[in-house]
Amino acid sequence: AKAEAEERARAKAETERQISVKKMLTLFEQDRKAKGKRNPDWAEEVLNYHCPEWMALPFVAITKAMLLAKSRELRNGDATRGVRPRGPQSAGILIKAMRALYAFAIKEELYEGHNIGKKVDLPSESVRTRVLTGAEKAALLEALDKPEWPAYVRPLFRFLMLTGARKTNALTARFDEMDLASGLWRIPAEKSKAGHVMEVILRPEAVEIVKAQREKHPEGQWMFPSDYLEDQPVKDVWHIWRKVVAVAEIDGLTIHDLRGTYGSDLINNHVSLNVVAKAMGHRNVATTAKHYAHVNAATVREAALAVAA
Repeated sequence: AKAEAEERARAKAETERQISVKKMLTLFEQDRKAKGKRNPDWAEEVLNYHCPEWMALPFVAITKAMLLAKSRELRNGDATRGVRPRGPQSAGILIKAMRALYAFAIKEELYEGHNIGKKVDLPSESVRTRVLTGAEKAALLEALDKPEWPAYVRPLFRFLMLTGARKTNALTARFDEMDLASGLWRIPAEKSKAGHVMEVILRPEAVEIVKAQREKHPEGQWMFPSDYLEDQPVKDVWHIWRKVVAVAEIDGLTIHDLRGTYGSDLINNHVSLNVVAKAMGHRNVATTAKHYAHVNAATVREAALAVAA
């Protein structure tokens, strides 16, 4: 009996060693899809972006020290290697992704160790206030017009700028969600972070993007279909985003900052918080005030000059 137990233990250990980080992420994504979870590939996107060198490693090879070192690098950068800091938000997202991945692996009995993600503390996070300046918007649009990008790049990122949508919603946008006559994009409840149907206003330029994408893909369901995955939307856009912002010579800008810029632009154009909350799909106005009310100096100056001294 002892010999049999030892043999089972050896077999189990060998199985664990054969599961790579990439394979575990695939299994995690399949499980989330089967359960109808939104954004099933979020953990893979995070790890692909922040630590692609881990993908081929056995899952059991990832250590607390590795995760701690990577989270510190994301938070603080590494001047000796020319790595710029990405801030506490990026470090926190990586730790949360690893926590979720370990929890899945342990639950499915694919891994018998500890949840290393829980052994690394989440960094203290401040509200991110990075938004595009006018000059940066112009530089980004110029960069998006470069001919070397895949065909989806300019329409996708311009669509994000025009709608303030979350990246995941844009990547999975379907033509049947678009009501061009009313200028509305209705995101289904199961795809909305808030869990309810979200209506996004489509400006005329956004409507033209939808029409142009339909002309390019008359038979497909996805607005931004993958070039290599059959009947799937585009994925893994972080790598192309890094190239775009490098061409534009813009530092420290994430895709989600396009959403922050959209919300802040509404605020700086004197749109009420209630209306901005509706535009951003927030149920609670406090969420809007916390994350998107980045009032610029010009707006403050205008308000100050309007007040009698």
